Amino acid sequence: MALTDFGGSFLIDVTSDQIIQGWLLKRQSSREAFLKGGVPQDNPYQCRIRVDRPYIKDFGLTIYVTQDSDPAFIQLF
Repeated sequence: MALTDFGGSFLIDVTSDQIIQGWLLKRQSSREAFLKGGVPQDNPYQCRIRVDRPYIKDFGLTIYVTQDSDPAFIQLF
């Protein structure tokens, strides 16, 4: 995973060894879902998440992969 902060927006690039079924970005302090997405269109093993707001350290990302695995939670720093 790589995070690129542009000041007023940011990108999260995720690469997985399992097929990505979807993802959920949420605020950890309030547990509020901020953005969510489904299966990536181009490559099911990679996704790029564009967020049009400033990055804050309170965001956490959950990646949902193939059905026989637990979701992977990533605390963004």
